[in-house]
Amino acid sequence: MAARAGQPVPRFREAYRRRRLEFDRGLSADEYWTGILRECGAVVTADALAWLDREDTLSWSVVNEPVLRWSQELRRAGLRVAILSNMPASKAEFFRTDERFSWIRSFDPVVFSCEPRVVKPEAGIYLLCLERLGIPPQECLFLDDTPENLQGAAAVGIPGYHFSTAERAAVDLRERGLPVESLAQGRS
Repeated sequence: MAARAGQPVPRFREAYRRRRLEFDRGLSADEYWTGILRECGAVVTADALAWLDREDTLSWSVVNEPVLRWSQELRRAGLRVAILSNMPASKAEFFRTDERFSWIRSFDPVVFSCEPRVVKPEAGIYLLCLERLGIPPQECLFLDDTPENLQGAAAVGIPGYHFSTAERAAVDLRERGLPVESLAQGRS
């Protein structure tokens, strides 16, 4: 994507991140990518916008299989499992409609930031997820790989866990009394 924008990776990454929360909040894909291309001094074309959005979507579409199996294990144990994700509209549509990701429908609820137009780490997105779960915050556990998002959850009373790898999580979450057989068996 950096090459398409005519920029070195560090400069492109900086432009990519600068407006990402706006994109996750509901900025259209064309607006987001146009802003990045203009910031990078690249030519904005419909083909470039479509290509960048497709490549970005593909980069986010790698499934962490041990974590997916673990979510199924948790549901079999009678626990509710939600997806709470900062997600642009173009990607949310892709994940909701592409049959390779039909497993998303097994989560209840699924909260993508573009729909309520609120992003992590803002309190509103956690409160919405709690409302849809129908569970008090202290009965939840929020897993995320970003410290700021964990701080956002903690601010509304949701205990958090900093997720790095399935192997590490299997050890740590077993100590919390959660079933972790699926995590312990796989690599992430």
